[in-house]
Amino acid sequence: MKIDWKYYKDNWDLMTSQPSGNYVSNLPLDEDLKELLLNNSINKVDFDKQVRLNEVKFDRLSKKIDTVTGLNILSGLQKLHKPDHLTVYRAIRFPTKTRIISMIKDRGISTLNYEHNRLMRIYENDEYMMKREQLMKDPRFSFQPQERVVPGLPVFFNINDAVHIHRAYRGEDDIIGIVTAFIPYNLIKQDTVEIYSNDAIVENYSDDSGDRKINYYNKNREGRVCPSYKALSVEGSQIYETYCKGIPEDLESCENLGIEFKYFLLKLYKPQIDIKSKRINGVDISSELAQYKLPFLYGFWGDDNIFMRRVSQFLPNSCYEITKK
Repeated sequence: MKIDWKYYKDNWDLMTSQPSGNYVSNLPLDEDLKELLLNNSINKVDFDKQVRLNEVKFDRLSKKIDTVTGLNILSGLQKLHKPDHLTVYRAIRFPTKTRIISMIKDRGISTLNYEHNRLMRIYENDEYMMKREQLMKDPRFSFQPQERVVPGLPVFFNINDAVHIHRAYRGEDDIIGIVTAFIPYNLIKQDTVEIYSNDAIVENYSDDSGDRKINYYNKNREGRVCPSYKALSVEGSQIYETYCKGIPEDLESCENLGIEFKYFLLKLYKPQIDIKSKRINGVDISSELAQYKLPFLYGFWGDDNIFMRRVSQFLPNSCYEITKK
């Protein structure tokens, strides 16, 4: 696979210099964080010696669905599993050569996106705090919302949510990394690894009153462990955003616990989406949605929008597995 690294670096330079588009933290990226994230110091020769990128071809779905590029890729990624393991996903923004090597050799799913660092700087800024205090006293404002800063590692059960969580600073033609983690269910039953649901938008970034430990899981016919959405819904838990405690920050410690990973690079594009008619790029897939009950599209149309889930904006047009040479 050939990647025009300069093309994406130039795009990221431009996008990070503009407001993020987030609900609350709508600011450009701080220069020092930008320097960390866009570090591309490893040259192409050294990168190619260490990393292999192989395009993955997933199963087709149906004649109509397959006319929309990328839906079968989402479906294929959503189906990844190991028996008696829980599958979770994490997106890695700005996958430079340097960050890709760090991801597959050192950090894995714990590769930093520095989003919490960015948010904390905003929320602890003197000017912001003064404005927030003024708004809190204004009867026209019930509260000044803030994106949640969680005490753990953000992970997702649905590939679509992982793809769209870091839409900030993203171009219409972009690439992202995806880490798929397979967590032995025994680690969850023993509370070695814990996963919590959390509200996306709160009154104060440290407000954990909406956090709920996820205790209900099922095993499907293939042996894949999944959250029990029905049980979670009954208790009022929303799992649009989740975070994990107990996953080590380095790959060696993860492997010692039996946690395994697969790594992917997705090339993205921005399709035309009509949520009312369930059309993507002008193709009506409403009948297929009813027939196939496609779980990989959960959240695509802005489901649970009251909880700040927005309509999806991107689809992959190709997928490459990343492996070490």
